[in-house]
Amino acid sequence: MRSAFARRYDQLTARMEDAWLRRARADLLVGLSGTVVELGAGTGHNLEHYPDTVERLVLTEPSAAMRDQLRTRVNEAPRSFDVEIVDATADRLPFNDGTADAIVSTLVLCSVPALGPVVAEARRVLRPGGELRLIEHVAAARGWAHRIQTRLDPVWNWIEGSCHLDHETRTALAAGGFDVSGVSEAVQRGMPPLFHRIARGVAVAP
Repeated sequence: MRSAFARRYDQLTARMEDAWLRRARADLLVGLSGTVVELGAGTGHNLEHYPDTVERLVLTEPSAAMRDQLRTRVNEAPRSFDVEIVDATADRLPFNDGTADAIVSTLVLCSVPALGPVVAEARRVLRPGGELRLIEHVAAARGWAHRIQTRLDPVWNWIEGSCHLDHETRTALAAGGFDVSGVSEAVQRGMPPLFHRIARGVAVAP
């Protein structure tokens, strides 16, 4: 992610946070416990929603500009559990096999070059039966919007610096062995057409 975009991220996403995303984050993180790894924690919007039942929270973030803002938010946020910030990408996590009770991903998987390696890494790091909790914008249902996404994706990725328009996240998780019965996809009101299909819920590791 380009540093200029990273520095403006909170400003650019403020309307979306107010409209629906802040509430969706809170709902997603209810009941988490034990050791939790968050992929691409960004500027730390999820921090306020983690419950006290979490024992250890590891926030991974490969962008230096994002980590600077994340560190500030971590230092300012009251919490009852240990928090660590790690410079790591979603496809190369510095954790032993089966060490995480849950992985959290909110608007992150669109930014990875390929979903397969990330899904495999999440499966490796999660304990059997561990949860991958996600909110992600994904490819539109088949039709004109999907065709436009596919055509625009290379240009958009170059402009924004990482984001892909056409990732099919639920399909990739299923192909990687996750139980995706708890993951739904639906159009989110108020989102631009190229980003309005949202996958959210809980995928369970085998």
